[in-house]
Amino acid sequence: MWRVCLGESNQFDKEAIYHVNNKWGLQGYTTFQLSRIDNQLMLDALDTVYNDMLKSKKK
Repeated sequence: MWRVCLGESNQFDKEAIYHVNNKWGLQGYTTFQLSRIDNQLMLDALDTVYNDMLKSKKK
């Protein structure tokens, strides 16, 4: 489970990438159905989250 900003208009398959359906989801935690998404999309998401974490730790 990762925190990902999907924005108001989730351009991805809403059954493949979606916010967790509880208070964690309100904080941005996101579920990825790995069988429904492309490997590159998952790698891009992990790269984005990793880089965002690095930026926030530098502050």
